[in-house]
Amino acid sequence: MAHPGGRPTSYRPEYCQMLIDHMEEGLSFESFAGVIGVNRDTIFEWAKVQPEFSDAKKAGFEKSRLTWERIGLNISKLNEGNPTAFIFNMKNRFPDDWKDKKEVDNT
Repeated sequence: MAHPGGRPTSYRPEYCQMLIDHMEEGLSFESFAGVIGVNRDTIFEWAKVQPEFSDAKKAGFEKSRLTWERIGLNISKLNEGNPTAFIFNMKNRFPDDWKDKKEVDNT
């Protein structure tokens, strides 16, 4: 894809699978920037303009959620880890699903 001007992109299609693999380990989307040596703003921009990278971000997010839910099961079943720290982590990583307060619109 031709770049419309300015600095050429450092985006590479192989970053898609790398991102999914990274997030499957429970790591964040933002930390992937450090893996490939770019600013986090760069990967957010790629997610906006590169459909396959956006799809990889979404797939990676779900893989990350699965990893963290498995960690939670180990904490609850095997008493391995700190339940409070786990809940705090989940509320921050997955706020739409893990918030205490539900917003209700009565209009």
